[in-house]
Amino acid sequence: MVQANDWRPPRAGATLVELLVVIAVIGFLFLLLLPAVQATNEGARRRQCVNHLKQLGLAAQHYEESFQRLPCGKGGGYPNAPFYARWSLHAMLLRQMEQEPLHTAINFRFPPETPDMGGSLALMPAYISPTGTNAAECRTAIGAFICISDSPRSDVWPGQNNYVGNLGGWLADRGDVQGGPGDLNPLETQQGVYYNLSRVKSADILDGLAHTAMFSEKRMGNGSPDPKTDMFVIPNQTSLDLTYQTCTALNPLTATPLTTNFGAAWCMGEFWCTLYNHVAPPNQNTCGGIGFPGTMINMSIQVPPSSAHPGGVNVCLCDGSVQFVADSIDLATWRGLGTRDNNETPIEW
Repeated sequence: MVQANDWRPPRAGATLVELLVVIAVIGFLFLLLLPAVQATNEGARRRQCVNHLKQLGLAAQHYEESFQRLPCGKGGGYPNAPFYARWSLHAMLLRQMEQEPLHTAINFRFPPETPDMGGSLALMPAYISPTGTNAAECRTAIGAFICISDSPRSDVWPGQNNYVGNLGGWLADRGDVQGGPGDLNPLETQQGVYYNLSRVKSADILDGLAHTAMFSEKRMGNGSPDPKTDMFVIPNQTSLDLTYQTCTALNPLTATPLTTNFGAAWCMGEFWCTLYNHVAPPNQNTCGGIGFPGTMINMSIQVPPSSAHPGGVNVCLCDGSVQFVADSIDLATWRGLGTRDNNETPIEW
């Protein structure tokens, strides 16, 4: 039996108004905390991206210790295969990237298999080996080649890539050998670190290892024309500055995409998968000149690095350090960072 002095009034439940107030307060606190959470997540992603670039830089240094030179940006062509089915510097660095079994499995006497690079002109359709040689190897996904701030696609090719080597100048396949009399700017050679059949050594980097770019990052294409990721068509140009002016003035929303599958294959030694240049600062338009005379030694290109990190890109220098470079970097300073021996005023980090 309940005693009179034990009686308590029944407890009332929370009213609807009180519940709504609590929910509103929680929502307000969440909105206050969201930027901090996002910044923390982005900071973690950027640190992982920096680590991937440092791993590539260290791998390149170990490669040079073994072969007395850095790997070439693009390997040689192969009979009965299209010109773009040539090995990348990433493939040459596999052993130094703790991918010894994969490197051993590749038969470098044969070309890599490559995906369809998309785009309206179908310039680079897929190359499929008649014998299946290197098919599985080229499709192998490698986590160290992917920036987690980007989003790999499941519908194009498993072996994708976000990290690109410094080609240098504005001519796609120009190397150490000068062009012929009929070529564009026949006296010009590449001033970067990785390019067609390059054989650069650290001793060749006279501007200083800490003042010359080796690797950066590039966002992957998403399969449809996208001004942040894809390469667009421009009329072929005859100089670095004309390439920059024409590409920068392009409206990518109305331009013709040359490729929409940028970064689709780490095995492919091309500037739309594994290379970039220093024609324009980071996160600007990417363009390829169509209508070039002869071969791609005369193709004008603007391929700046790009990233999903706000405000700029990470750049691995030839001394192995990584710096964050803002989109607003001075153009002359950026171009100087892309050359190995032009004696520009060094950037102060």
